[in-house]
Amino acid sequence: MAKVAGNVSAPPNSTLPAKPGLDSELLLANGFTVEGRWIVGGFGSLQLDPSPSRGPGVYAFAVNGAVKYVGVATVCMVQRLNFYGRPGKSQSTNIRIKQLLLTELSSQAELDILVARPEKGLWRSLPVDMCAGLEVGLVKAFFLPWNIKGI
Repeated sequence: MAKVAGNVSAPPNSTLPAKPGLDSELLLANGFTVEGRWIVGGFGSLQLDPSPSRGPGVYAFAVNGAVKYVGVATVCMVQRLNFYGRPGKSQSTNIRIKQLLLTELSSQAELDILVARPEKGLWRSLPVDMCAGLEVGLVKAFFLPWNIKGI
């Protein structure tokens, strides 16, 4: 049985219920695969090793097995992830996540990139974006400390 990465309390003075943490084992047991890792490259840059395969999907960043962040690539996984390594000036989320990744890597943490590629779906013959739905479901169900919108 896959384990959950412990219960986390709601912030003080919050009406939010506590959500459990998420362990990479649970994602792996449910169709995610490890497609790469974050590493520090030359001049302290953030690099993928190796680059995940192309195409849309849901990705998760796991630090020593504890999932910290979940996101969705609607078109190309490699392109989306590369924005974390080289964020533009207006990409505040990418800038914030890049700094968190570099901080973890400086402490010798293992930073796996887990990926799921749900098939396209239908709801009553209408198209459903299963990638977007999976990302939202994970953010709502689990405590993911780097996902600000999930807090």
